[in-house]
Amino acid sequence: MKYRHLLVTLCILAIMFASSAYAETVLLEDLGEGNYFQPGSTSVTIKGTKGQTIMNAVNMIPSGGTINLIGDFKLTETINIKKPVIIRSDTGATLDGQGKVRVLRCQGKGFVLENLTITGGLSTLEGGGINLEACSIDIINCNITGNNVMFGIGSGINIKSGCTVRLTSCDISGNSFTYYGLGGGIYSASSTLEMSNCTV
Repeated sequence: MKYRHLLVTLCILAIMFASSAYAETVLLEDLGEGNYFQPGSTSVTIKGTKGQTIMNAVNMIPSGGTINLIGDFKLTETINIKKPVIIRSDTGATLDGQGKVRVLRCQGKGFVLENLTITGGLSTLEGGGINLEACSIDIINCNITGNNVMFGIGSGINIKSGCTVRLTSCDISGNSFTYYGLGGGIYSASSTLEMSNCTV
């Protein structure tokens, strides 16, 4: 009888070990600054200060995914986006080029920027804050301010030919040229530009 109880106990332990050994493994990848991302997720929230963390999330998230930002991000390189993603903030996050780099470059279709401040961007020739190339994008409730082009076009936003851009409830002000240029707020060439409730 004693051996029978021992055998039953050993069988139960073996079953428990087998099920735990084959349990689903959740992989989290470190985005930096204590931010983690589960591969395959369609949404990630990032709280931090480094712009590279945002670029890491853009590279990992599937097309159509959402990146939620908390805090003010200091950029040391431009955030280049080539697939449709949503970058937004509930708290009004700031993307700051620190007077050293362009803030954003978008190439492709289906982008959304929402409730962000784009500032401190610098480019030699075009698009100090945002440079849009063959792009469709909705920019909603964003402040584009304090960006600079040395000599060229579109200190705040430069819109290249073939783009479709919809601006809603945005403030675009205080952008400048170091030497000379065209379109301190927005420069748009051969593109579709729709603005609603915006200040330029």
